[in-house]
Amino acid sequence: MLGSSLTVMSGYRFVLRAAKLGIPVGIVNVGPTRGDAKADVRVDAPLGVVLPALAARLTG
Repeated sequence: MLGSSLTVMSGYRFVLRAAKLGIPVGIVNVGPTRGDAKADVRVDAPLGVVLPALAARLTG
């Protein structure tokens, strides 16, 4: 999930559902979120920094 706040249920429910289905969950956010306990990967950084760097590596 990208660009959605996990402080509201509308975003958090996707994390809960993915975790229940065994789908890996990755969170990129500055500071803690409600979904941290369900995350397989957690990056404490701004999405606007991480996403372009990740995209550059994948298209490389």
